[in-house]
Amino acid sequence: MASLSSAVLVVDDEPSVLQLLEVLLKRQSLQVQTAVNGSDAIRLMLDNSYGCLMVDKNLPDKSGLDVIAEARRLHPYCACIVMTAFPSYDSILAAMRMGAVDYLEKPFHDLPLVAQKVARAVEQQQIVFERDTFAKLLREMRGELKKRDLLLKRQQSDLEVLQELIDDKVKERTSKLEAQLKQLEEELRAVKTPLAT
Repeated sequence: MASLSSAVLVVDDEPSVLQLLEVLLKRQSLQVQTAVNGSDAIRLMLDNSYGCLMVDKNLPDKSGLDVIAEARRLHPYCACIVMTAFPSYDSILAAMRMGAVDYLEKPFHDLPLVAQKVARAVEQQQIVFERDTFAKLLREMRGELKKRDLLLKRQQSDLEVLQELIDDKVKERTSKLEAQLKQLEEELRAVKTPLAT
């Protein structure tokens, strides 16, 4: 079965955050790429596939939510995690509506937990991807089976029509042969009758 990329794209305008997350996630055996703004992140997403996007909500050129929207369009199975130093109920709700799977507050107070959340998000997206791929495969197989079933029914119907034609021809030929036999028997009787007298 196909597999989803486990690479992580981290987008933040603070170099220290990028360095910290890159080291942290590489310890989890994850491939990591970084971008300092939304435009660079989108360029990277055009050329690469990612299992997870970690993006700062407030970037110098774009909103992190804009980057998430583009990630969801380009890579529907990419897990998106929003990071911010200024969390609010409205921003959390907006991020979740855009398809974010988690929301992390900066500065990070529990680095191992951050790494676990990212690894778990990648694993969960892999499961969703495999489930959807399997469901699509099942739908295709059902469609193929339906086509074959229709073809078999059509062939069976064609065979039944052919059998009817053969039966009709056999009946017709049998009737002709019976008529010829009857005629021959009458001719034979006619020949025997004058000889008997």
